[in-house]
Amino acid sequence: MHITLDGFAGKENGQMDWMTVAWSKDLHKFTIKNLDDVDCILVAFGKKMDDSFFSYWGATAGKPNDPFFEVAKKITATSKIIISKYPVAAEFSNTRIIKGDIIEEVKQLKKQSGKDLMVYGGVTFASSLIENDLVDEFYFLLNPVAIGKGLSLFDGIKGNLDLELIISEPDECGIVVNKYIKKKK
Repeated sequence: MHITLDGFAGKENGQMDWMTVAWSKDLHKFTIKNLDDVDCILVAFGKKMDDSFFSYWGATAGKPNDPFFEVAKKITATSKIIISKYPVAAEFSNTRIIKGDIIEEVKQLKKQSGKDLMVYGGVTFASSLIENDLVDEFYFLLNPVAIGKGLSLFDGIKGNLDLELIISEPDECGIVVNKYIKKKK
């Protein structure tokens, strides 16, 4: 999840125009390696997240000169599950749609054997997973920008969420990749 220095995952209206997009080759490699460790990407569709996620990555996967070409190829090749309470009209390759009790669906997915699940998009969805103790690892791409106020991933937590820093790697573009796991009690 991209976040700002002041801890927001989006502006109050959901805009992400503050994100650093001039990534280094190392950050692209990290992203691809991270995707190698997942069986499935969970994509939350809602009022703010729509099929532009698929149209962007699908189009970019067809542009070999685009700096995000390799990342886009990996994203489009990875299985995806759309999580939505709303009707999803479009169909996407390598993707299925889950509706209903989203938390229960994710609990069932976590019980399956295989590699990790990864969440893309949806601050509200990611927050609900955190609230329900369904997130084991947190990857934050800390962007070198502050926006003053916005959407927080942690608004719904009760008490402390104690995390242990596993990786902190600065990238030449200014983003710092931080990986946290839940502290063992």
